[in-house]
Amino acid sequence: MNNKIVTLLALSTVSILTACGGGGGSDSGGSTSSNSVPDGTRYYSITYSQENHSDGFDGSYEEVKNGQILDTRTDKSVGAYILTSSRLYTPKDNEENHIQVHSLNKWTYTWIGNLKKEVNFEVVNLSGVNIFDTLIPGARTEGFSTDGPNFNGQYFLNNDGNLKFPAGSQCLRVVSQKYNQDAFVFNTTDEDRVTYSDGSTYSFEDYDAENKDFINYLNQTDPYGFQYKYLSGNWQGIPWTTIYEVDSGVSSYNTTAVKYQNQNYHADYNSAVEWKAANEIKQYEIILNKSTSLTEEQRKSMRRSIAELKLGCVLFNESAAKAVTSIASISWNN
Repeated sequence: MNNKIVTLLALSTVSILTACGGGGGSDSGGSTSSNSVPDGTRYYSITYSQENHSDGFDGSYEEVKNGQILDTRTDKSVGAYILTSSRLYTPKDNEENHIQVHSLNKWTYTWIGNLKKEVNFEVVNLSGVNIFDTLIPGARTEGFSTDGPNFNGQYFLNNDGNLKFPAGSQCLRVVSQKYNQDAFVFNTTDEDRVTYSDGSTYSFEDYDAENKDFINYLNQTDPYGFQYKYLSGNWQGIPWTTIYEVDSGVSSYNTTAVKYQNQNYHADYNSAVEWKAANEIKQYEIILNKSTSLTEEQRKSMRRSIAELKLGCVLFNESAAKAVTSIASISWNN
């Protein structure tokens, strides 16, 4: 029917705001601002990654001041085009990356201009909870991802895999997140141009027509019962087209494009549809139960993703962070 490889499953890993961490709060005092999070509260990010030559953890923190977390970088250029219904932002425009901490459970992240994302958290009591299974969910039962080396992660598991968080440890787990408006993010390099497999140029009209033709076929034949929606429009003189999964708002890079300065480029669609962790878990489970074509490694990867959503944390409080940094077998990248 067409040459699009559509992967419109909700396979997005939550990218939380910026590289700040947190949960709970600092164990020290501080003046209380107008919201329920005291000034001076530190939010810690602790993430495990598997790079080409080594694996390890990265850690950082930010501090709440007057109910806010501000971006202190010198270079704040957004580095991409961002198209909304009201404006086109260019790569040299500055991001705001401003976070309003309303409470432990609710934050609002202003990315740029009036483009915002609301994130809702669950505050999790980690007292007595296994540290390894919280930091690298699913690895104990499903093994590590085969995407990179795992020597340091395995060393942590072998030596300190049974350690637990002390009393007073907390973290934040994402429950849902929602942009206040739709947006398209794109770049204008040769690699981002929309082309056929032989390298010839795709017209935007042909690309959009394929989306129109494909949506009915997709909804009638999806083996998991997921439903999809086609959208197109023209903002600031820039035509756009996309197909997305209705429960998650997730779209495929191969069904999303914009026409900018007479060139067609693939784009990422940031939908205003609310993403919910519970919905993504349900979709993974449907795929695992119904699919007959997944490899064993693909199944393990999905089960690790489910574990990440159920057991993982994006932000830790100071008690939890201190417990992690005291573990000698953990390898840090920074």
